[in-house]
Amino acid sequence: EMPDLFAAQPDLLTQLVTMLPPSTLKKHGVPVYRAIQEEGDFIVTFPRSYHGGFNCGFNCAEAVNFAPPDWLRYGKVGVERYRFYRRSSVLSLEELLYDVGKGEKSAEAARWVLPELQDVVVEEKKIREQVARSGTVRAQRMRDNGMIIEHEEPVDDEECDIC
Repeated sequence: EMPDLFAAQPDLLTQLVTMLPPSTLKKHGVPVYRAIQEEGDFIVTFPRSYHGGFNCGFNCAEAVNFAPPDWLRYGKVGVERYRFYRRSSVLSLEELLYDVGKGEKSAEAARWVLPELQDVVVEEKKIREQVARSGTVRAQRMRDNGMIIEHEEPVDDEECDIC
């Protein structure tokens, strides 16, 4: 039964292979919808929507993720959930915020991005203060294999051990 599955594996819904029977969802009051996508059709799923699909024959499909400005708060919740389960996030929300903030010149974009960037700065300061209070007096960047990085080279897919 479902409660046992989630007790054993709390991050079950973050895995791409998890598909629940529609009857189970309906039994628990979750609305279920079905769509048949045909050539030229677009299907939009909203943030935090459980969705899945399968092909009924030969198929060539493409998925595109897009994020209007009001998506940022959902992205933040998603990143926090992935961090809680110690799973890699699909994207770096901090990098997205930085790139948008650096490239956008409109007041409308700043209205959405600035508060989120301020939250990132507050969180980073809090973590650095915790590290300092733990007694750390000197830090060096290290690779996964434990080797110290002598010359800083930016790496696109680098992330921390927790994330």
